[in-house]
Amino acid sequence: MTTNTSSQICCKYCSSTLVVKDGFRTNKIGGRTQRYKCRKCNKGFVEGDRRYAQRKDQRLCVLFQEYTDGKSIRGVARSVNLSHTTVARWLKAIDKELPEVKEAYEMSKEDDEPPQKRYLVYDEMWHFLERKENKLLIIKLYDSINNKLVDFILGNRDEKTFLTIYKRNKNRANSTYYIDNWTTFETVLKANNERYVIGKENTYPIEQHNSNTRHYLGRFIRRTKNVSRSEQMVAISIKLMTLRHEHPHLVAQYLTPIFPRVGIAA
Repeated sequence: MTTNTSSQICCKYCSSTLVVKDGFRTNKIGGRTQRYKCRKCNKGFVEGDRRYAQRKDQRLCVLFQEYTDGKSIRGVARSVNLSHTTVARWLKAIDKELPEVKEAYEMSKEDDEPPQKRYLVYDEMWHFLERKENKLLIIKLYDSINNKLVDFILGNRDEKTFLTIYKRNKNRANSTYYIDNWTTFETVLKANNERYVIGKENTYPIEQHNSNTRHYLGRFIRRTKNVSRSEQMVAISIKLMTLRHEHPHLVAQYLTPIFPRVGIAA
């Protein structure tokens, strides 16, 4: 390979000028196009050809939006003409670019919110890993004033799981917690001198979020038929759905830089 001495040619992936000639690309009728290889990112390319990068950006946008609008991973894979493993890998890459649900809530909550009006709801919903017998509990903390998910955790139906999410969010002054009649909720909140009210009539705001979770995520649509193989993908799915529908301004802020040509429609 010969080092390129021209400063006019740069890598289409990283914009580096440290490129070398790397043979030719031959088409069906015998035409030849010079290929180049970048010494910085080690990727090959043809000068002026940015079609693949643009297609990838478009596919990223489509798969993110379709996945958080109710399609399964395999359904999204058929839409963007990719394998389901590639779709899952790209969703994980998007997940790394976005803040956690708790962090997003802290960034977006209203500063002038009266403390006495902070009503938080604890509730749980079920999902399954591999088979219906293997239950996965999802405990959520929901802000019923701002209609936003504050935090969530995956685990078992035990005190240890609830204590983990409670300790992450216990420093919320002047809050009243609405809970159902699961004794673990009452035991922990009572032991920490928290104000709480028991009754299903007070937990309806979070039931709407549970309903939206089953509506906007294909893996949750029918809990007795759909299961997940990976607990990690369950957490990623809830996070992406919540950020897409509750914090669209943050989604646009964090994802527009990695979708430069087509942007991201929240």
